[in-house]
Amino acid sequence: MSNYNSWGIHMRSGHCWHSSFPVKKKNKRSSKIPMNEKNLDLLNRIFKSGSEKEYIKSDILNERKFRKNVQDQNKIKSSPRQKTSKLDMHKKKEESVIIIEAGAHAREWISPAVGTYIAQQLADPANSDLLKYATWVVVPLLNPDGYDYSHTDDRFWRKNRRLNKGRPECPGVDLNRNFNIKWAITGSSSNQCSETYHGTKAFSEKETKAIRKLIKRIKNVELYLSLHSYGQVILHPLGYTSDEPPGVGELRSMADAFANHISNNGGRQYAVEQAGLNYQSGGGSDDYAFSRGVPYSYTVELPDKWKDGFETPPEKILGISQEIWTGLKCLLGDLVPDAKYLC
Repeated sequence: MSNYNSWGIHMRSGHCWHSSFPVKKKNKRSSKIPMNEKNLDLLNRIFKSGSEKEYIKSDILNERKFRKNVQDQNKIKSSPRQKTSKLDMHKKKEESVIIIEAGAHAREWISPAVGTYIAQQLADPANSDLLKYATWVVVPLLNPDGYDYSHTDDRFWRKNRRLNKGRPECPGVDLNRNFNIKWAITGSSSNQCSETYHGTKAFSEKETKAIRKLIKRIKNVELYLSLHSYGQVILHPLGYTSDEPPGVGELRSMADAFANHISNNGGRQYAVEQAGLNYQSGGGSDDYAFSRGVPYSYTVELPDKWKDGFETPPEKILGISQEIWTGLKCLLGDLVPDAKYLC
């Protein structure tokens, strides 16, 4: 069993939520509680492990600033009727929803850093206009226990840390092979010691169940981004086959727009391709979101192409985060034409 639950942030009128830590709960209410000093302290301790201190120095995670920004957003955007600590996704059904998931693979440290940076920017009152045109749901750390283990024991650990029956020496499930879309068909393993072990069944893991619940519960999800590393490429479905998916033209066009927004604003040039052309794997979150009707679903393999691999130098963290954030702001204008002025 995992030691932690994944957590996320919901931004609409400045509200935040996340799943509780640790897994053991006192009551049902503890599964969704407001962001507070205790929870930020726990998150801060995870991010301060090992070399991750550099992430703090880069202002990727500044808990005081984040908390202040959320409070400021509440003052600016919320009325007494709007204030709530519960996640309510059933209002404003016409409003576009953007889901950003990061940190599924423990060793890909740049992924939760970028996810946290995006959350911080969304909480900044200077970016409040972004909340007028979309509901943003950010899951900046899907795999907390694996991520923590990659700091304390094995830098290149990939899976979560669940104890597998019969093989206690081989813990963990690859979360990005555990979704119910061509599960266990290709690109994964039934060997519990494998990095790509897909689990005993689809959605065997609490982390993937949480994403499933999120996608099923929220209506009108227009964009789903799964942040990984490395490769500097935007991958679109399908990942389990080289066959083109329905609507491949629109998928490709939106991905090209995202890549161009990044490069045209001083960022790196990201390639765009179908995920299953060079390497096929089933059970991925992007393919699952696409199968559930999300029109634009992508995996973003963050920089760089090969030199740094999973060990992104600390001095590159902020630049990567900023270019993805800038690309997202501009991409919102492609999803919602009225928001083009934000680019």
